[in-house]
Amino acid sequence: MRIGLAGPCALDLIDQDLPPDLRELEVYSFPLLARLANLYLERGHGVDLFVTAFDLETPRVVEVSDALTVHVGRRRRRARDRALDVFRVERSDLGRLMRASSADVLHAHWLYEFAAAGLSAGLPIVVTGHDDPWTLIRHYRHPYWWIRAVLGMSVLWRAPHVTAVAPSLARAYRILTVGARSAAVIPNGIELPDGAHGEVPAAPARFALILNGFDERKNGKAAIAAFAQARRHLPDATLAAIGTGYGPGESAELWAQEKGFAEGVAFLGRLPHQDIRRILAGGLTALVHPSNWEACSMAILEALSFGVPVIGGEASGGVAYTLDGGRAGLLVNVKRPDEIAGAMVRIARSPELGAELARGGRAACATTFSEESVVDQYEQVLGDAMRAHREASR
Repeated sequence: MRIGLAGPCALDLIDQDLPPDLRELEVYSFPLLARLANLYLERGHGVDLFVTAFDLETPRVVEVSDALTVHVGRRRRRARDRALDVFRVERSDLGRLMRASSADVLHAHWLYEFAAAGLSAGLPIVVTGHDDPWTLIRHYRHPYWWIRAVLGMSVLWRAPHVTAVAPSLARAYRILTVGARSAAVIPNGIELPDGAHGEVPAAPARFALILNGFDERKNGKAAIAAFAQARRHLPDATLAAIGTGYGPGESAELWAQEKGFAEGVAFLGRLPHQDIRRILAGGLTALVHPSNWEACSMAILEALSFGVPVIGGEASGGVAYTLDGGRAGLLVNVKRPDEIAGAMVRIARSPELGAELARGGRAACATTFSEESVVDQYEQVLGDAMRAHREASR
């Protein structure tokens, strides 16, 4: 089949020789969809990839090969502009590109502009939800998130086929739609990299923090405060802080300096995906993931795939599911820095515990979160959507 894959996508991770004018675009980006596009192509499917890019004057269609065509719509840079008309420009461009494409079925990710455009295209469609609109607005109070949530709820009610990346998310969708929505659980998939051995490095302890946003939901303050407490017991420990808001001179570093928590922290900020993978492969004591809510975090999955134990929230949405109920990491109350610090010290002082958790993480990546298993399931639901669409058309 020819799959119309729609969502934020890191074009530089596509395993085809993209022309320079495509590679130079500043696209709304996420690594997961690039890997999914590669897997669909490897299995012999054609792919129409629908993305959006900043500073684009007109939509663009680039036929990369017989198997891959990239469709690029406009994306306005200011969130306010997108919200005021409920992503009208983005939805309009994507909808026209989808209707003009050769796709047999659409696979749209997230509940927002990509999925809304897909619902207007008249094609069979599967929507994969990665978040819960009403949970997010409890953490993000700006009106932009309320408008986005309304769009997401509209998609959730109208989409004929929905999947969720975690059981807790599927339950939330049933609650939000008063039992009308039954979403199949298909988690994010991850590839097991070669050479990851699942052994916690010897002292000094090395921790990492990978978060995009220094805000209430991501809860980076708790992790940095916890690291300062852990250093009382692990004076040579280091923490690499990675992601938006965690660079030199950015919010996290300024706050840490003000509180006296910056000692031992390398504020690295946003890094290319390959650089993050090198850090994970380089031997870490643990990834500290203090987020108050996640569905199926790719940062956690990538750490597990490299044999890095994870410290995460016991009541943080899908985090416990991603950590296999505690077999792939330590689950704590992430609202309490002392609990996070205690987990950091515990793993650092017990290589046996770290190795056990690392093995559990690798096992989860090879089973529940195996990307081959995930694609098998997506192929099934996409085929079901096509058959249901044909029956409805008759």
